Amino acid sequence: MARAVWLITGIPGAGKATVARQPAGRCRRSAPVEGDALHLWVEGGRVLPREGPAGEASRQIWLCVRHRCPPARSFAGTEFTPVVHYAMAGRGILAAYRERLADLDLRLVVLAPGVETALRRVRERQQKTVAARWMHLEAEMAAALGGLGCRPDLSARTPAETVAAILRRRTRARLGGGPP
Repeated sequence: MARAVWLITGIPGAGKATVARQPAGRCRRSAPVEGDALHLWVEGGRVLPREGPAGEASRQIWLCVRHRCPPARSFAGTEFTPVVHYAMAGRGILAAYRERLADLDLRLVVLAPGVETALRRVRERQQKTVAARWMHLEAEMAAALGGLGCRPDLSARTPAETVAAILRRRTRARLGGGPP
């Protein structure tokens, strides 16, 4: 039987990391796979999008997409529910996950609180961040991922309520792969 792998996406401040950590209370075993942390493993020669040569930045994004899949597969194979969270701005990245994790039950959650709410959340964290630079991804995600996955209403919801809403819509979140 295929194990579920949750893919959670949204702009910075959407709540990806917060929501990714919530299923631990709902699932017997779960493991967040943090996309940004993996990208930061690159030390020498790290090139972030819009901060260096586009070709190298793209290569590093795809390298990290490829390297998120083995831990997701490993956790899924040992009865943990992996929750991969990262800002996926296009169907190409989603297609890569679908290809590399084809035999698993992929479920997509798109968190879209809106730019104003996301920026407010980032300010409230009081962390040094470049989130404002990435708000253009909201429109890109809406265009590329429109109609796919579960899109919970985030207005006035706690993280636990958001996770409960996602789990009620888990069938809608299904992208394919193994049996539900």
